[in-house]
Amino acid sequence: MNRYPYDLRVQIFLVGAKSVRIGVKKEGFGVCITVELKDKIYYSKILLAVVIVIVCNLLTILDYFFKFGHAQAIGVGVGWGVLVPYYFLLNWRLSENQIQEIGGKRKIFMEGIGGYITFWVSLWTITYTFLHLVLWPEYYVSEMLGPPFFAGSPYYFTSLLILAISFSLSSTSSLLSRKIMDVKRLTRYSREIKKFKTLEKHVRETSDRKAMIKVKRKQKYIEKITRTVMWQRMKPMLIFMGPFMILFFILSSTFGNTTCAMFPFNISIVPLLNMFIRAPAGVWLPYGFPLSYVSWYIVSSFGFNTLTQKLLGLRFEQ
Repeated sequence: MNRYPYDLRVQIFLVGAKSVRIGVKKEGFGVCITVELKDKIYYSKILLAVVIVIVCNLLTILDYFFKFGHAQAIGVGVGWGVLVPYYFLLNWRLSENQIQEIGGKRKIFMEGIGGYITFWVSLWTITYTFLHLVLWPEYYVSEMLGPPFFAGSPYYFTSLLILAISFSLSSTSSLLSRKIMDVKRLTRYSREIKKFKTLEKHVRETSDRKAMIKVKRKQKYIEKITRTVMWQRMKPMLIFMGPFMILFFILSSTFGNTTCAMFPFNISIVPLLNMFIRAPAGVWLPYGFPLSYVSWYIVSSFGFNTLTQKLLGLRFEQ
């Protein structure tokens, strides 16, 4: 007879497993959380981003003491370079069936890559903001950062406040979207669309007559559910657009051109990104790139919005 009223069973499989299951049972009652293989790959890349941020910040600290230079450039190289051995490790750990289940080797590399990059950059920026303050406090004066500081508060207070606003808006919109959308139905539709596209590809490659007939029969149905998925995903955006624009205008007028965070490297030399992320006018600092309210809001929202939507099951495959 079991001495304990609870039968606690925890099964954790490594990357090569199909899923992770955590079960808790008491007198016939059970709770089970299952993480599918592709989700494991996504979340492992998020954890990888956390490790890379720690490495990048350690490089900055070492550069501060030993003056070897280009710490941020090395950090960027490490962040991109680690994806290659990670990709080969996954291919080594996974069976051929699991690779095909995910969608092939290319899909393994691409799964979660956007979440990895945005979360890495967002987390690196907020941690680097505090690290910059600790290592180079002499630059944190209003003459350097550009007045006015928000309500006379410390520089880092503005960073955290905007981060909290960004995360709150992202979480609120995601939670309300989940209420508005029929997530189960959209997930089912997305899987059907994905299977149909796989079948279409098979027909193009093999000219299989039976498969071709099946594709033609399902064509109109797939077009219909594709429109449904697109409309359901657009609904939350149309509902929230007005209130968010009003709130964004209020916040912009409140913070103005205040420096709100410190980007780890000079992003103004990166094509496309320099169109959206800019420093406050007339502000320049060594060892980092100052971000205005709008720029920091964009960086932080990209990083956390993707992860929040994934956690709430609002990202559908097609």
